[in-house]
Amino acid sequence: KAGIRLSAIRGTILLDGAGYDVDRRIDFLSNSGRAGGQAGQMYDLVFGSDPKVRRELSPITYAKQPNSASWLILYVANHQDFDVQSEALAKELNSNGTSANVKAVPNSTHRSVNQDAGSTGTFVGNAIVKFLASLK
Repeated sequence: KAGIRLSAIRGTILLDGAGYDVDRRIDFLSNSGRAGGQAGQMYDLVFGSDPKVRRELSPITYAKQPNSASWLILYVANHQDFDVQSEALAKELNSNGTSANVKAVPNSTHRSVNQDAGSTGTFVGNAIVKFLASLK
């Protein structure tokens, strides 16, 4: 709608997401007994309870649509379900002709992943620099 060709976007970087498949994340929180916790309440507030709406708001739903050619998906290594969410999105993207790579960030938190995104010499910063160099 902005008049920019999708081909102008050469790469996409995701930093530590857990809502690539909203229904799956809510199921995980419910099955782990954490649906009533802060994360479960946030997901219910933001995404509601309608499965159709949750699917429409889940990025994994759009993996078959035209996308940028390359993706780097980074996640905190010790967050439960973030690995499954990240790998599932990458699998969908890859199966639809997009190049998606997933990297677990060791010894990190959600905050540190985001802070390190702009820092050289960190796992996240180095992964981003390498990814961006590959887009040339």
